[in-house]
Amino acid sequence: MDTQTQKNTNEDFSEQQCWRCNKMFQAKIVDNGQERHWQDTCNDCWTPEFEIEFQEKKKRLIEERKERLRESIEKHWLQVCPPLYRDTDPSRLPQNQLKEAMKWEYGPKGLLFHGPTGTGKTRIAWQVMKKLIDSDRRITAFDSTDFVNTCAEKFMEGAGNSWVNKLIKCQLLFIDDLGNEPSGERGAGEIFHIIKRRGEEMLPVIITTNSVGTELAGKLRGPEDRGSALVRRLREFCTPIAF
Repeated sequence: MDTQTQKNTNEDFSEQQCWRCNKMFQAKIVDNGQERHWQDTCNDCWTPEFEIEFQEKKKRLIEERKERLRESIEKHWLQVCPPLYRDTDPSRLPQNQLKEAMKWEYGPKGLLFHGPTGTGKTRIAWQVMKKLIDSDRRITAFDSTDFVNTCAEKFMEGAGNSWVNKLIKCQLLFIDDLGNEPSGERGAGEIFHIIKRRGEEMLPVIITTNSVGTELAGKLRGPEDRGSALVRRLREFCTPIAF
């Protein structure tokens, strides 16, 4: 059924086909305050009973869309968040750092959690990302070792450049334990390239690391001494939270 069929059109009326009875009728423009469109039901079909039916159907469709969105959000959370961090009790986390992290709003500047191992950096990072996922944001997450291993695999398969471009463009990139990954020219170079390009694209990263400053730079130095440059980028593109 083509409700866009128009004949003898002027500024106020257009001949349309009623989607209920298929009869042609002179339609007028309907303005519901959000959009303007041609009336698609003839006056004979638009009865008080049909108005009630229409509104009930509209409510059902809205609820169905909400339910699909809830299911999509839950599915994404289960896909990206490791089981260990899904049921974290926020009351057991360091509260000052949690409060500061949860104030963060999605934007060009990301977050850099740094401090000793076992202090709650990763768990707080996932609390932030749960809030984002509940807002229907999409997360791409890696442990730093997984990042380096996946990077090597993708380039061996000939899909490395495409993979890197996806990471540059994804909504939010999370790398856990930066600086603890196995050394490797490819991995170190791509981490630097991705973080640099995401900063230029004004897309955020969330990073956790046990090291800072020259210690982190030394771990990430690589064959072209990119470590110092990467630390400068992280300082520029991220808000630090110390543990």
